[in-house]
Amino acid sequence: MEKLLTSFFQKVANKDDNEINQLKKSAYFKIESDKWHFTLPKLYSYLQKNNYIEQGLEYRQFRQLLYSSSINKKLKLQDAEIIIGINTSSVDNTEYIFVWK
Repeated sequence: MEKLLTSFFQKVANKDDNEINQLKKSAYFKIESDKWHFTLPKLYSYLQKNNYIEQGLEYRQFRQLLYSSSINKKLKLQDAEIIIGINTSSVDNTEYIFVWK
């Protein structure tokens, strides 16, 4: 499962035209030239619809998988990272930002 997530984030880090265009078309996200804003519930829905995670994977499992993964370490090797944009009292409402450096 982590392999699929890593593949997705690496495509985004490489600014894959197809992937970026799909993200831009989604009503879930805000994309700027050097940033992509998202929340975990919306990311989860997007990834499910685009087959980056298994359909049977529940949201809580997805969240745990993300937090225990080494995705951010791998992204830093590609001059990108995921940071917290707006921290709220709920992880589900927190805004994360994927940053291209």
